[in-house]
Parts: sequence; C-alpha cells; structure tokens
Amino acid sequence: MKPCRRCLIDAPDGAALLEAIRARLDSLPDDQKAPQSVYENRLAACQRCDQLVGGTCRQCGCFVLLRAAKRAMGCPAPQPKWTRWPDDPEGIGP
Repeated sequence: MKPCRRCLIDAPDGAALLEAIRARLDSLPDDQKAPQSVYENRLAACQRCDQLVGGTCRQCGCFVLLRAAKRAMGCPAPQPKWTRWPDDPEGIGP
C-alpha cells in the first residue's frame, strides 16, 4: 500500500488543505473533468466506502475529491466502486 499523501503534506490547517484541493480542481481542464453528475455519484460511492479516511483513500493515498473529478480515473479498490468515464457513464460502478 502507498503511504498516505495527507501525512506527507505540511499543512496542519485542514481549511488550507481543502482550499489547495479546490484550487487544483478549479485548474483542471474541462476535457479532463468527469461530468458533474458522475463526480457526485463517485463521491457518494467513496463516502460509503470503508477505505475513506479524512477525505483520503486508504487504497492509494489520493484525495478522493480530486480522483473522482478526473474522468480518466477509476476507484483503486480490488473491487472498484466506480470506473473510468465514459466506461462508467453514470459513475456508479460495474
């Protein structure tokens, strides 16, 4: 398992971390973003997952807000909760 990225960031303030994540989301080109409805479905799946800890996925160490926003990404779990878009047009998994 990869180390938690959150532990490697020198950002003790959760608000500052969230602001940095949102800035990165805003900077993603539209052609790399999943549709909003897919993004929301992906986040809902992540919220139900026992591998989510403080906004970080324990499977890969990513920030789920970012991973779910990228259309080319999928859930890293051995049995994924959601897959790449447009392979998973609704963002609800296989």
